[in-house]
Amino acid sequence: MLLLRAVRGSEGLSRTSIEDPDAGLTLTVVQEGGLMHLFTGDTLPIRPRASIALEPVQFMTNAFNRPRQRSDRAAPGRTSVFRFGVEASGA
Repeated sequence: MLLLRAVRGSEGLSRTSIEDPDAGLTLTVVQEGGLMHLFTGDTLPIRPRASIALEPVQFMTNAFNRPRQRSDRAAPGRTSVFRFGVEASGA
């Protein structure tokens, strides 16, 4: 059984972890802000429930068409930075 945890720390970083206690493995995605998309293989016709993926994103899907997200757009000639990283531990 896999365990999923999502925690936002006081330092402003979010940590989303997938842990397999039986195998002693943990994968953690650390990010500044943004959102996390979680994908599973539940709907796949071949080997359902055999995969899982974490995808850190800066903005919600279809953000350009969402009024609340429009203020986060980078102006022409400007850049936007989204920092994230991955930590792995175990066998």
